[in-house]
Amino acid sequence: NANEAFKEAMAKFTAFAKEYPTHVLASQARFETAACLEELEQLDAAQQAFEALKATYPSPQVIETKLKRIKDRKSQKRQ
Repeated sequence: NANEAFKEAMAKFTAFAKEYPTHVLASQARFETAACLEELEQLDAAQQAFEALKATYPSPQVIETKLKRIKDRKSQKRQ
C-alpha cells in the first residue's frame, strides 16, 4: 500500500536527519520527510516542515513551489 510505503520512508528520512544532523544530506532527508507528509495528505504538518527548511535548504525556490502547492491543495479541500 502506498501510504504504508510513504510512512516507512518518512520514518527512515526522519531517523537519518536526527542521527546525522550535520550530514550533507540531512536537509534533503528533512525535505523528503516533508514531501512524504504532503503525499499522506498531512498538509499542515508538511507546510510546517517545508517552512522550517526555507532558511537552510540549498534551493529555496523549490521550497516556495512546494509551499504554494500545499496552499493550493488546502484551499481546494475547503471548497
